Amino acid sequence: MEERRVHERLTVVEQWVDKHEQRHNEFEEALRHNTELTQAIEANTHELVILFKGANNVRTFFIWASPIAATIASIWAFFSFIFR
Repeated sequence: MEERRVHERLTVVEQWVDKHEQRHNEFEEALRHNTELTQAIEANTHELVILFKGANNVRTFFIWASPIAATIASIWAFFSFIFR
């Protein structure tokens, strides 16, 4: 009788382990699939990231160059007005 209970309990434990192993394998497969999708998205958006970084550099250039150009234009206009 005691041996039967031990076998029943072992069967329950084995079923529990099998169930969790199956869930673990499903999780690993989902993680692998998610990783592949993430890498595909990174590959597709890599050029856009470079483009936006370049656009940010152009923006920075214009932020610094605009006041300088305005100052030069103002000085040019001033001296053009004075030395007419």
